[in-house]
Amino acid sequence: MTLEALLTFAGILVGVLAIARPVQRHSLYLFGSMWRLSAAILVSFFLIFCRDAPFGMSPPFGWPLPTVLFGLTVGAFLIPVLAAVWSWASWHQAKLTDKKFRHIENLFQAALREREFDEVERIVRKNLENLNRLPGRAASVLFDKAMVSALVDSHSLVHLELLSNMMFLKTVGFAEIDAVVRVLLRSGVSPLRSAVVKRYGGLEHLKHTDTEQELMAKTFEKA
Repeated sequence: MTLEALLTFAGILVGVLAIARPVQRHSLYLFGSMWRLSAAILVSFFLIFCRDAPFGMSPPFGWPLPTVLFGLTVGAFLIPVLAAVWSWASWHQAKLTDKKFRHIENLFQAALREREFDEVERIVRKNLENLNRLPGRAASVLFDKAMVSALVDSHSLVHLELLSNMMFLKTVGFAEIDAVVRVLLRSGVSPLRSAVVKRYGGLEHLKHTDTEQELMAKTFEKA
């Protein structure tokens, strides 16, 4: 690893953030650990500086100079690469912690402004079991009718899956439930309509899948 290569690596990271869409940028900031990448770049710079600076000092503990130079070079390369891989893994996992719950509202609002909901669906689906810790303001944005409608039309029933979780259901109010029900009643992609058709007939082209039946049993039929 040379100083030029390290600067190129840092430039690529900045370029990725610059060209990313607002929703994706919020997601990268939230899960990608920019501080981790910054620290790795600084450590790598320090190792390159120690290797190349004309100090005129002998290696400590009597270590052979070629071994020390090799170790510094390998370390300067591996540290930022491993930090980047670690950050990518954290982004892919998209695990919401207490700190991230406090900032997730910004991502939801960006998704509403940009009308881009794929990242919202991905994050919510990966955290279905612990979204009962979602702050009230973030839950209100998540259950905005525009967001619910867009995800239902894309055949994603993640909002209904959330309402099937009794722990989460206790944390939301009537407005969030009303938004989901109204969208399901109007949408052509609706397990609610499919359940009614299966029971009372009509619109035979609608199919009531096993997944939809399970959701109905956990939500409307349970009530």
